[in-house]
Amino acid sequence: MCVSMAPARFSGTTLYIGRRDHPAHGLIHVLGYQNSAANLADGPNAMLLHLPSARPMTPDNFISVGRSETILSRMVDALRPVAPAAPGSMDWMGGAPRSAAVRVFDHDVYTVLLAEDATLIPAALSRVPHRKRPQLDPTLMEFYSGHYPDHTIALCCFDNTQARRAKPLLLWYHPLDD
Repeated sequence: MCVSMAPARFSGTTLYIGRRDHPAHGLIHVLGYQNSAANLADGPNAMLLHLPSARPMTPDNFISVGRSETILSRMVDALRPVAPAAPGSMDWMGGAPRSAAVRVFDHDVYTVLLAEDATLIPAALSRVPHRKRPQLDPTLMEFYSGHYPDHTIALCCFDNTQARRAKPLLLWYHPLDD
């Protein structure tokens, strides 16, 4: 699910994905992602997530969990496994035109760079606080741009050497099969 830019230890990962017909946005996916991250690098680090969004995403797609830091663990405790969908039940199609902007914002311990094209992220790194600014491998950004051209990339920058449980990333997006 995630890739780090430099050595890191991610533990206790919880992932939630839901699909619903939202009254204002239509068909959406909701993603919940939480882990404990410890930076093992000498400098700043980042966690990269690629999101299969049919439309450009903005910071408004990130939902604040406020004081509900345990929302995902409570969901794990409450949910029972669901049978997987039948093979071939999703029809993948193209989405809306993509945006060239890279959006930068803070979310709990992370400074997030959100881009429709991973190759645009290195030029936006100057907008990340120096203490959180990771070294990026351009070939990794080219890989994601080439292999996931329709995905939004979230690069979540951090610099904490002690494992810290971050608040969940909770976000919604229009799926590619919308």
